[in-house]
Amino acid sequence: MLFGMTISPGKLGKVASAIYDKGAASLNIFGLIDGTMHEISKPSQGNKVQKAFNNGCKHLHALKYQSIVTPDGITSNFLGPYVDSRHEARVEEYLDIVPDAELPFALYGDPDYMISKCLYSPFEGVSLSVFNNMIHCTGRNRSPTSSYFGLDPPTLEEYIWINT
Repeated sequence: MLFGMTISPGKLGKVASAIYDKGAASLNIFGLIDGTMHEISKPSQGNKVQKAFNNGCKHLHALKYQSIVTPDGITSNFLGPYVDSRHEARVEEYLDIVPDAELPFALYGDPDYMISKCLYSPFEGVSLSVFNNMIHCTGRNRSPTSSYFGLDPPTLEEYIWINT
């Protein structure tokens, strides 16, 4: 299951500015990417199927999910569940997130993601304050991401914006 959300060009600049204002090192980051996996019981269809579901580093059988969240609190892309023992560094392939050449915006992920033209990740030892604060502001405090970044969630018209 893959949900794609087109973000209007005007909105890209607005959300990128909100992330930058909270301490990002670059002005072109428009969304934050993260993944999760959910453990499943060991498949009984044989060794080949078990290997496909095996995570490898965590030594468990699991389904994986990836998502992109923008500072207005919207999950703009969601992929999953998928079966794969490969590392999250291949997230660009999974989400098909190649930005428009005329709009050089990028996503921000944790250090496990591969750095590329459209996916940034901090160097080891660098503070993850913006990423961690965004992720945690929807957790224990139960305050929405949009409040943290000072952006209102989109109106219905903005949410269903269609590029004509």
